[in-house]
Amino acid sequence: MCRLTSIGPVFGARPGAVSPCPVVTRLHCLLITLLLICPCLAQPLKVPDEGIEIRELGLMLEVQRLITEHYLGEVNVDVWDLISRPGELRRDLDPFSGFLTPKQLQSLQEYHHGGFGGLGIVIRMQPTGLHVVRPLPDSPAERAGLRPGDRITSIEGEPTKGETLRDAVVKLRGDPGTKVRLEILRPGEDEPRTITVKRSRVGIPSVTNIGVLSGVVGYLRIRRFGERTADEVDEALKALATAGAQALILDLRANPGGLLQAAIAVSARFLPPNTLVTTTERKGGTKQHEFRTPRSATPTSLPMLTLVDASSASAAEVVAGCLQDWERSLLLGQPTFGKGSLQDLVSLPDGRAIRLTTAQYKTPKGRVIHQRGLIPDMVVTLSDWDLVDLVGPAAPLTQASAKAPPSRDSQVQRAIDELKRGLSAGPQE
Repeated sequence: MCRLTSIGPVFGARPGAVSPCPVVTRLHCLLITLLLICPCLAQPLKVPDEGIEIRELGLMLEVQRLITEHYLGEVNVDVWDLISRPGELRRDLDPFSGFLTPKQLQSLQEYHHGGFGGLGIVIRMQPTGLHVVRPLPDSPAERAGLRPGDRITSIEGEPTKGETLRDAVVKLRGDPGTKVRLEILRPGEDEPRTITVKRSRVGIPSVTNIGVLSGVVGYLRIRRFGERTADEVDEALKALATAGAQALILDLRANPGGLLQAAIAVSARFLPPNTLVTTTERKGGTKQHEFRTPRSATPTSLPMLTLVDASSASAAEVVAGCLQDWERSLLLGQPTFGKGSLQDLVSLPDGRAIRLTTAQYKTPKGRVIHQRGLIPDMVVTLSDWDLVDLVGPAAPLTQASAKAPPSRDSQVQRAIDELKRGLSAGPQE
């Protein structure tokens, strides 16, 4: 789970706060201080590369300080390794920490913001080349005439053969309003055709499936936790209420997590105001912060069950864990992933960023999630995950008629049965 804090390396600030002292200013202060108290630094330094600038040295000294003071684990990072081998930092830290290139940082921000500049197209790399799976409804790709099955043979004149899917995605994305030229080969045609597509902002919905199952059970799937997730959940709950839902299945399966703030906001849709959602502990085991639902929260009162699996992680585990602890919802499915660490993301002056694991979070009752996960109240396994097709664009929220999970989804069916049984039994005294 990632927390976007500040543009400066201030980890003690409240979530979302902006540092009053940007990195550049801190580096200037750092370099001046070093020169004042260490006159030897005014002399030529013996460094591995004579081309290293003092600006880069100061920046990496600051990064080294951040790691030493705030990284959750114990590690000894050499400043020269940071300069000469920045890509290998992940080997010294945990898998969720390390440097991000400017492009990686941009992709992460787009993911959390819920949109990017692109074509609105689902593509797949197959042995025969780069194929269009489908254009999204009302997307630039659909308006330009791209169809499922089209094979993209070149992008801006560069052949796609031999490229990775990631390479193709980078080329297809760009600023809204810019154009990209594609050469495609349509099934049944011998000659390729050229199509120019004007990019626009493409939304990445968090809530991708809603519907009413068996007439009374609302179904809501959250695929990730981003900046707009809580708003999308509000829209979905209103649509389900209009459609007559009397109970709710919250599906957090295959949800890798996202923003901590989004997890808190979504939890507030199901828990009373000022309810503890999670606590974080910093280096040394000190309690850093309690995260509670807002005092103005107006949660739904629908009886509910929450679906989880081995790919439910991070922010998804925060939501599932607090719902389970406060007995607001039973968990159904399989044990969760067990990613209970919090990352702070710090932008650097050179366009890069460093992401550091700085805290571990627990459920309201003090359960540790990291490397343990959550155990469902009802363990139900799927005989074949491939039978469950929950991938696709978000359905119109005004209709609450999203494509529901197939009847072969034994976890959804079990949840329906349990909720309908509870509705039939009526309220408990």
